[in-house]
Parts: sequence; C-alpha cells; structure tokens
Amino acid sequence: MSISTTPKFGTSPFLDRTDPPDIDREAATPLMSLAISPSPQPELAAETWLEIFRIATFIPHETDISATTITPGLFCTFRNYQAQAFEAVLPLRRAIVQVSRCFYQLGAEVLYTSFHASAGYISGPDRRLLLFSELLVSRPELGQFVKRLSLQWSEEDKETNYRIINRCPDVIIFSSFLPPDYLGCEPWWGQGLPKTIRTFDAIVNYVPITDILAVLGGLPHLEMLHFWGLEGYSIPHAPICLSALRILSIYQSPSHSNIESYLLLLPAKQLPRLIALATNIANIHARLSFPLDVWRRLEYFKIDNWSPFRFFPDYFHSLRRLHLTGVIEVELSLKDFPFHQLEYLALDLKAVTLEDMDEWKRRIELVVALPLDPKIMPSLKLFQLNWGSSSIYDSYRWYLHTTECRNHLIQYFESLVTRFEERGVLLVERQEEEVYPGFQPIRDILTECKSIAC
Repeated sequence: MSISTTPKFGTSPFLDRTDPPDIDREAATPLMSLAISPSPQPELAAETWLEIFRIATFIPHETDISATTITPGLFCTFRNYQAQAFEAVLPLRRAIVQVSRCFYQLGAEVLYTSFHASAGYISGPDRRLLLFSELLVSRPELGQFVKRLSLQWSEEDKETNYRIINRCPDVIIFSSFLPPDYLGCEPWWGQGLPKTIRTFDAIVNYVPITDILAVLGGLPHLEMLHFWGLEGYSIPHAPICLSALRILSIYQSPSHSNIESYLLLLPAKQLPRLIALATNIANIHARLSFPLDVWRRLEYFKIDNWSPFRFFPDYFHSLRRLHLTGVIEVELSLKDFPFHQLEYLALDLKAVTLEDMDEWKRRIELVVALPLDPKIMPSLKLFQLNWGSSSIYDSYRWYLHTTECRNHLIQYFESLVTRFEERGVLLVERQEEEVYPGFQPIRDILTECKSIAC
C-alpha cells in the first residue's frame, strides 16, 4: 500500500503564535513548536510504519480490554501508572509526527490514542485540558483517534470536559478524577458519556448513587469497571443489569469502611459475564449481595486488608487466581476454600521488621506453608510473594547494612526459590520501580542483588 507524501491536514490555531512553547501546550498540541519536514521517507507500507510507531511507544493495557485480572496499571486511578507511562512516551510520539507530513498522517493515530488531563487531584482548571479542548474544536478530525481519555472533573472545567467528550466519539476507556471538594457540585456527568465506553474508571467520593447508576445505565457495552471511594447507602435502589461486565474493582473510601453491613454499595443483581472481582470491602457477601451464580463464576478474586473470614463451600467453583493483601499467615479453613483449584496465588504480607532475621523468616514460612504443599495446592503454577514495606532488592540495597544480614537474606530466598522450583511453581515478586510495574522471578532479583556487591 502506497501513501501520499502531501496529505491534507489542517493547521493548529497555535502554530502561528510567536510566544515560546511550554510543557503543557506541547503535551496538548504537539505540532506547534517545530515545523514539519517535507523530506520523503523510505518506501515501506503504511501498515508497517504504523506498527513500528506503536511498538516504539507501547503502553501496556493502553487500549487493551482483554484482561481477565485486575493487574497493576489496568485502571488510571490506582497509582496513576497509565498517566506516568503516557508522559514517558509522549515526547517520542510527538517527535514522530514532526518528522514529515507523511509521518504526521500515520503517527497522529498513535499520538492521540490517549489523553490524560492530570495525574490525580489538582485544584483549579488544568491548562492542558483547556488547550486540548481548543485543539479538538479547531481540528475535530483528531477526536476520532482518541481511545483512552482521563479527565479531571470539577465545576471550573465542566464545560471543557464536555467539549472534549463530545469530540471523542470512539472512546473505549474513560477515567475521571474528582476534586476532594466535590460535595455540593452539580450532577455528575449530567450530559452523559459515549456509549462506546467499555472500561470505566472513577474516583467517586461524595457522588450520589443516583448519578452513578444513571451513568452506568447509559453504558451498554461496559466490560471493566473500577470505583474508588464508593459509599454505602441506606435508601434501596432498583438493581441494574450490567450484561457485558467482566471485571469489577470496587473500593470503599477508608472513612466509610465501618458503615453497617446492611448498606449495599452497588445494587447490581444481573452480572452474567463477571469473572474477576477486586475489593477492600469487609463483610463482602452482605455489602455486595451478588447472586450465588456470580460467585460461582468468578475466576479471579482479590481482597485488600485481608483478615480471616469464612468462605462457604458453595462459592468459587471456578476460581483459579487468588490475591490477598495484609496477610500475616494463611488461616483460611481448608474445608471451605478450594485451594486445590488455584493456579495463581498472590500474597501481600504486612510489614516485616528486618532487624530480627529469625522473626521475618518465621513469618514468611507461615505464609508459604500452604503453597509449598502439593497436596493442598496441586494445580499451583505461579506464586507471587510481596513482602514487607519494600521489595527484596530495595531491602538488600538500602535497609540491610551488614554483610551477614545480606548473606542471610540471599541464602534464605535462594533456598525458598529452590523449594518452589522442585514442585514446579515459579516464585515471583511485583516490581514497581519502573513507570509501568511488572513481575519478576525472585531468582533473577537475587542475581541483581549479588551484582551490587561485585
């Protein structure tokens, strides 16, 4: 497929300005600061160049809605991984479209795939938000490229948000950050959202349940949903049907964690496709009140601030992945919980005091006792151990100050890795040092630790 080197494209209203560019303006309108070269590019098919641009500026889960678990970075409001990754690749995406008219024609699709107005709470209008709104008004054809959209919502920039939303008709992932003083604002997203949205992610402190249900009712294709700060409500509401929902992540605000258990958080009764659930809700059975068939269909379950509680034998018939945080030791009743089904287990330990080597070793041994037993977990393939208040590498490098302590840590974890390998289980740890976190085998981490001493 050949492409023309002189495509039609408009001129940004900012290109003729003589004042110097700044970071916010470049981020919102990336073509304003440099002229585009007319020089020809090597003869490659358009699809090949586009694939090169995508690979070079790849962001995990940027527009991927095929996930089956709640992985780090899947949603924007959790530690802002997506926004950070966007900021990291934005300079390269901007540089690509500045090479030539040909590259602009192809690269614009990649450049405008995502737009993040802010990385979290900020007060007052966001200048980047205003500039992007003005760009879409003058260049409405760019809105068709936007697939992931993150907007700060407040009274000051409400109309700016609407202008952007109305000009991005093909958005599939939408995130919203509400200011902490939302209480008393006008109805939330009163003009609606695009029905194309398949992933919805929002901080909802103080948002009335009627507004939340109204928004969800207008998203017929919603597959992934994350709410942070959802509150309990004493007034009953008619349950909604989320027929396409596969992944639900629902978190209470810490200030509302002790609300009586009879207050439902999300009156959704029909969830025929739900397979993954993550939450920090205590007494989850009563607070969510899902039908039994929903619990039996779950393949992935994650609960934060975990404390021992009873899982009834009729639950989790399909569960394959389990993630528990705040663990001291695994005390679940073996009779009631289907450990034998698990293929993936992740445990986040409570803080481990490194000063007492024998104590943290004892606590880790309590945690790993069950996943090391092939009779209890015969199907286990991956065990993710996140321990203490930092990673193994950080503990080795920053918190252990004697050679004896460092050697003790290395020797213990090498022994632990070997024990898991002997039963065919990969032992990994979550890594959060990079812009986008991943998972790394602990054996590789130990090799990195040893390299420090060399």
